[in-house]
Amino acid sequence: MANDSRLWVVPLVTEVDPALIDYSYGPETYDAMIIVALAAEIAGSDDPAAIAAHINGVTRDGTKCTTFEECKALIADGEDIDYDGPAGPMTFGPEGEPTEGSFAILSYDDTNTVGAGVATEYRFAQI
Repeated sequence: MANDSRLWVVPLVTEVDPALIDYSYGPETYDAMIIVALAAEIAGSDDPAAIAAHINGVTRDGTKCTTFEECKALIADGEDIDYDGPAGPMTFGPEGEPTEGSFAILSYDDTNTVGAGVATEYRFAQI
């Protein structure tokens, strides 16, 4: 389940923009790009239709892997992969809908400020 491991994104993005203060959806965006890159690796092409045909497959039913390098090596060995990145598992069903994933529950105070004294709670859901 995604939790404090999501904080790895902070130094990565502040290296690009030191003034950045909001890291919302950083891990999810990172995972989305890795999923597309892995689908392109399997497709052996940069053709959008060829990549799209493999997006669902890299998220389920194969050998679990957690980094681009690890998954790429499995692909090179002819294995089916199941990528689970920093945001947690993102399994897509046959039609492309998420069937599991993580989400955050944020708490707001009377001034509409997030997290005033209450930590963000990360949860995992599965259909």
